[in-house]
Amino acid sequence: MTEATISLCPVCNGFAELQASCRSCGSRLLDAGRLADFFGAYSPYEPIDESKLSNGFLDLAERICLHVGWCQACNSEQLYGIGEWS
Repeated sequence: MTEATISLCPVCNGFAELQASCRSCGSRLLDAGRLADFFGAYSPYEPIDESKLSNGFLDLAERICLHVGWCQACNSEQLYGIGEWS
């Protein structure tokens, strides 16, 4: 039996804020939440690693939490990976 690795996102858990700049205009991005929360009405209540199994990204294997960043200046949305802490 293998040991489960527990990891957590510092942004989701309030330990840090998203520190990212807009790739279009350079303004600071606001955190719009986890990408998985946008998949459907009940997606925020699904187990986090379950949504990572079928989203098409390597976020489970690489232990990153995908967040949507929103730029107020140019109204663009951008995807950012946050390294999870173990």
